[in-house]
Amino acid sequence: MNAIKKNLSEIIAAEIPVEQVSWDDLTPAANTLQRAFADNAMMRFMTASARNPDAALNQNFVHILRRTRVNGIIMRTSERHEGIAVWFLNGFATSSLLLNLGVAWYKLRAFRLREIRKLLPFYMQIERAHARIISQPHYYLEILGVAPRFQGQGYSSKLLRPVLAHADEKRLKCYLETQDEENVSLYQHFGYEVVDTIPVAFDPTPYSLMLRKPRTAKSYFFGK
Repeated sequence: MNAIKKNLSEIIAAEIPVEQVSWDDLTPAANTLQRAFADNAMMRFMTASARNPDAALNQNFVHILRRTRVNGIIMRTSERHEGIAVWFLNGFATSSLLLNLGVAWYKLRAFRLREIRKLLPFYMQIERAHARIISQPHYYLEILGVAPRFQGQGYSSKLLRPVLAHADEKRLKCYLETQDEENVSLYQHFGYEVVDTIPVAFDPTPYSLMLRKPRTAKSYFFGK
């Protein structure tokens, strides 16, 4: 990690009191996300045609985590990896040609081409909506997952509060996408608002696009 130039998200995250995952050991983080999203509608749809669904799901998260190395960070609740969050603290996620080629090769090996084609328009719609909703610098939460046996114990809060407090200090907005209705309620509790929705072909519940404006001390006091 020391041999690689720090990305902007790493520099910003140095001011935030949350542990970061080492680039040299992504396996525990990928395992936590795999367990957290095992029943997720999109993940079930994506891996339904995979030759080995469990392996494909795990590898999917490995690639998400590897891409974060370019301009994002991976945060964990503790060395036990109860929960994992992927943040891009300078806005939009970017990647590299080498990482993109790796993802493409993995998807072609793991999934049927016709299933990949079904998901591509959805992914493109998500990215276009992100750029439309917010173009200025912001904090983007790409994914947050807590292993099932640790859910309901405040680990999501541990991954959210310090970053949101830092965003408030810098007067920056925060953005995310989620589908699960319980997740929508969770993020609303932390000040996010649903600003748009995108229907999906694989589940009746649409994707919610959520934006959070920076809070002031007064808004915290009155719960707004």
